[in-house]
Amino acid sequence: MINQRTITNGNIKTKLVGVSHNNDDGESRQEIIKGQLTKGDALIIKPEHNNPYDSNAVSVWVEVVKGGLFRNKTVFQKQIGFLSREVAAELHEYIMNGNDVTCSVASITGKGKQSCGVNVQIEKTRVYGEEKKANAQARAVS
Repeated sequence: MINQRTITNGNIKTKLVGVSHNNDDGESRQEIIKGQLTKGDALIIKPEHNNPYDSNAVSVWVEVVKGGLFRNKTVFQKQIGFLSREVAAELHEYIMNGNDVTCSVASITGKGKQSCGVNVQIEKTRVYGEEKKANAQARAVS
């Protein structure tokens, strides 16, 4: 079990917070975690500079595909939680400065119990030159 973040060569392992809350549309994050996530799944992280509780907040989302092939396929993004305040403060500036991060499910804890937790692996990738400048500009307007 991962209790605190661990940083190794720019990688971070940490536990998500807010996984027991419902999303704005009323959908249970716990149901999304139990029904959609498996170890190794890629996750999407989004800095939320307009978050009223924490300007460094970083939310974590999973992409869910429903339907058939090609035209009948629908892709949704569903929030499953947030990075802790400490980890978010570190990564928010890193991301907004044009660097890249990837995030994936390291493990799901408590399966079969009322409440599940999600441990994630975050890999930091420093970006240089024009790509970094373009990333920073794009993220400043999103």
